[in-house]
Amino acid sequence: MEHARSRLVDEFRAEAERRGVAIDGQLEESIGGFADLEWSAEEEGVEGMMARLERDPTIIITGHTRWVVFSRILGEIRYYAAPLPVGGDRWVRASPERKAAIESESEYAELAILPTVADAVTLAAGYLAGKPLREIGVPRITPPWNRPRGGDDGTSAPNKATI
Repeated sequence: MEHARSRLVDEFRAEAERRGVAIDGQLEESIGGFADLEWSAEEEGVEGMMARLERDPTIIITGHTRWVVFSRILGEIRYYAAPLPVGGDRWVRASPERKAAIESESEYAELAILPTVADAVTLAAGYLAGKPLREIGVPRITPPWNRPRGGDDGTSAPNKATI
């Protein structure tokens, strides 16, 4: 279910404030979306996607060496969490020390679905504070295209596989 009146970014900020959680990073809104999270764009079409992003923009939070992106798409809170890319980006040009810190990060990244905004706050706060993704105790739902296949008939495994 899409949230017609509230924006994910407003819910995220309110949840962080309610819990007294500081997020170590710069939060930006993007109406351009984040292509890796748009795996079901054909279901809403390009015009629907653009209208959704204007109502409920993607959240991009950039930390010192890592970033997290959240977007509410077709009622799901989808996310991408990874180290910042090294090659020629503004983060690297700003500081050789930052480049070295980014290069020392694990290459492990996640792209999945979170059940709640509270889970998004927990994941962002922990990951941007330096905690490994695998140690952050929030449930994650594997995207449909990445779920194990079922039997010989090619059907998918249960609908909500977890990472």
